[in-house]
Amino acid sequence: MSDLINEIVKEALAEDAEDLSAFDERANEPLISYEEMVKRLKKDGRI
Repeated sequence: MSDLINEIVKEALAEDAEDLSAFDERANEPLISYEEMVKRLKKDGRI
């Protein structure tokens, strides 16, 4: 049972590491407003 829990925790931590890496990669991208993001999503047909 503990092996299963350890594996789940490792997977969760790996996902967190991926998220943090993506965040670091995008840190220098320009900020946009919520309204601008909604416009882009509508333009792309995502919403």
